[in-house]
Amino acid sequence: MIATAEAIDAGAERVLTAIALGYEIGVRISAAATSGRCTRSTAGLWCGQGVAAAVGWLRGLAPETIAHAIAIAGTTAPGQTATGYTR
Repeated sequence: MIATAEAIDAGAERVLTAIALGYEIGVRISAAATSGRCTRSTAGLWCGQGVAAAVGWLRGLAPETIAHAIAIAGTTAPGQTATGYTR
């Protein structure tokens, strides 16, 4: 995300907004996937989707394109299977 921000010469306010947006997406997906029990250990599983949202927003992509990027991140991300600490 930082590399994208640098490549498009995004200002500090835009970068901070993108970071907040990425975290919001990741936490919301984590909460939805874990019945609202989002913890530090479960939220990290969803960082790919958060980065996809943040980078898409930084680049000014259409919402449909960002949604596709989030979906691709979800299907290709490692470690999405249930573990002892994500039940």
